[in-house]
Amino acid sequence: MASIRKRGNSYLLVVSMGYDHTGKRRATQQKTVSFVDKKDAVS
Repeated sequence: MASIRKRGNSYLLVVSMGYDHTGKRRATQQKTVSFVDKKDAVS
């Protein structure tokens, strides 16, 4: 399962990695991404 949250000018992506072979929950992976609008980009 994944979730996306807006945080100011960026987004936080959180992905659940499921369970391992012993049934323990694996740690989630997080990544913060940002972007620049084409109209704001400097050419």
